[in-house]
Amino acid sequence: ALSLAGGYPPALYRYRVALGRARVKLNDLPTAISAYQGAIEVSPPGEVWRNEEMLARLYSDLKDQTNSLRHLSRALELAPAEKRSDLLNLKNEILGRP
Repeated sequence: ALSLAGGYPPALYRYRVALGRARVKLNDLPTAISAYQGAIEVSPPGEVWRNEEMLARLYSDLKDQTNSLRHLSRALELAPAEKRSDLLNLKNEILGRP
């Protein structure tokens, strides 16, 4: 029997991220959001913050500040220290601050 640390094959994670990227390029943001949410469900622990950041950006593009900030908060909790400055800059963008 195959034993997986996260319980899911890495290919499923990569597929869902690729689907999200493809849907963004096609400007199909609702489907992209679904894909990134699915990626989080099967994500390796160190990658969750990246998908949370992407969801924050997508919700911001849809002018949904509440969901954008919710996902950004989660990204900030999980991101490595060296990435937090960029995420705080994104927060200021979402809030419309210079």
